[in-house]
Amino acid sequence: MDYGSTIVTLLFLGYISWAAYSQAMSLWRESKANEWMLVLRNGEMIKSGIGLNTWINPGDQTVKFPSLINQVNFNAQQVTSEMQGVEVTGMLIWSVHRQGDGPFKCYKSFGKDLESKVPVVANEKMKALATSIIRDRIANMSLDEILKNRSKLRSGVKEEI
Repeated sequence: MDYGSTIVTLLFLGYISWAAYSQAMSLWRESKANEWMLVLRNGEMIKSGIGLNTWINPGDQTVKFPSLINQVNFNAQQVTSEMQGVEVTGMLIWSVHRQGDGPFKCYKSFGKDLESKVPVVANEKMKALATSIIRDRIANMSLDEILKNRSKLRSGVKEEI
């Protein structure tokens, strides 16, 4: 029995096993329980989820960002249809839409900014959007409508966003 060739064979098999294991683990991706992960292939989203653990194909990309609920405070000033000045102060709470390609749309819109705890650019865009919609609604309402039917203003903003 030749112990030298047996040792060489075992070392070779050990190296091959280690290389195969390393290659396989380079294709395993995990995200935390409070973190979104998107799997992208050729610019399209293949999978998404919070706390997602999955195998990916070579060439696939993964993106991770926190699954936080964000709060944005805003003020909007506008004149009504009767040329009366109105100021609306509000708060907008937003998060990533979970269904369909919502996470991918959010990532395409806000990019790397989502990776921070407080996505400044995303919050500023949401603030500008809410302010713009409220100003439009106020401009097309009378002062009486605004004072008596605030829910109409609120529901109109929710609809448009």
